[in-house]
Amino acid sequence: MHHGAAGKKLIGAARHLFRGAQDEISPDVIDELRRSGAPDAVIKSYTARAARDNDYEVHADNWDALRLFQGCLTQWRRGGMNGARVGLDYVAVDIVARAKKIDLDGDVLDGLQIMEAESLRIFNAGN
Repeated sequence: MHHGAAGKKLIGAARHLFRGAQDEISPDVIDELRRSGAPDAVIKSYTARAARDNDYEVHADNWDALRLFQGCLTQWRRGGMNGARVGLDYVAVDIVARAKKIDLDGDVLDGLQIMEAESLRIFNAGN
């Protein structure tokens, strides 16, 4: 269920969660463009980008996996000399699932692991 398009949405959700909106424009940038005499078309383009909604859409069938993942953000196991994240603590995952009344079935676990894997890829980039 979480593979294919639905799995890609979970990967995107993990990226959005840890990287934020990649196209976010600060109002300071727009002010600086105005002060520097940038053309109106450029200012208008940056203003439109700044106004975009930064929400991220998740399929309804992935909602429990996302809720569980967000509930486990403090439950990373760390290892190695630098204390890098190596994965989620699955004992804690079960506790969070029960506390949030999320049925930790195979589909929810698959979704959680998709988000975990993408998050680890983001955390470990550059190592």
